Amino acid sequence: MRARSPRELAKLPYAHRLTPFTGVMEREGTYEWLHFEDCGFEDVDGGGSGFTESAFSAVTLTRGRYRRSQFDDIWLHTVRMVGTDLAETTWMDSECNEVVLAGTELPGSHMNRVTFYNCKFDSVNARLAKLKNVAFVDCLLRDVDFGGAVLTNVTFPGSTLDRAHFDNAKMTKVDLREAAGLSIASGLEALKGATISTYQLLDMAPALAQVLGLTVKDKGCSSSPVTLLNSVVADRGGLPDRRVQGSGSWGRRWCRGWKSWSGGSLARESGSWNCVVESRSWRGSWPSRKTWSPGWR
Repeated sequence: MRARSPRELAKLPYAHRLTPFTGVMEREGTYEWLHFEDCGFEDVDGGGSGFTESAFSAVTLTRGRYRRSQFDDIWLHTVRMVGTDLAETTWMDSECNEVVLAGTELPGSHMNRVTFYNCKFDSVNARLAKLKNVAFVDCLLRDVDFGGAVLTNVTFPGSTLDRAHFDNAKMTKVDLREAAGLSIASGLEALKGATISTYQLLDMAPALAQVLGLTVKDKGCSSSPVTLLNSVVADRGGLPDRRVQGSGSWGRRWCRGWKSWSGGSLARESGSWNCVVESRSWRGSWPSRKTWSPGWR
């Protein structure tokens, strides 16, 4: 289930209390009912500060230290955090929309009831972080390190995880089914406790086999171990048109529709066509599917 849409500034319950921030951010400061707008903070030491019922609009945080700060009921819109140190910070009941985090440090941070909309995470360190009731909606997470993190009731609707790291992470009720893309660089074995879709499972099959130490090879095939399913393409609105790859005698093929494609089968399910690569001697199971085969056995 997708999270609700992001709120506008005027819709915040404390919007009428907000006053423009005009001072200087200091260490262990207290900031309540403030609106930080069209400003930048560079190399600021704001560690141990408390931000409550405040809003950030078009703000840039360049480097700086905000360790052990608390963010309670905070609203962020078009905020950029570049090389910012947010280690061991606490976030509650907060909302981030179109926020960019590049090289941001979030190790040991705690987040509860936080939603990210259309945000970009690039090379973010979230090791040992604790995320509970967190949603990443239509976000891009590239090279994000969740090593040793604890994720509870975390969802990724419409988001793309590109080269994510989950080494030694612990997951409970983590739902990855609605993710637009799922590329895991390391820590596949830590996915215990997560829920993925059938398509995602088939797409990750080669990597999972490698993690488990499985050798997948067709009987009588002299080629290297066969990648049974390297790519599964689901097209909701029509026929898929993407490159799929087998191995052995199958090689690379294009899937442009069932009438012209050979070297596999097409499965019809829930009104959409799915392009599935299969080897000669192996056929995967598919619940209640009707399969058209192009004349080979």
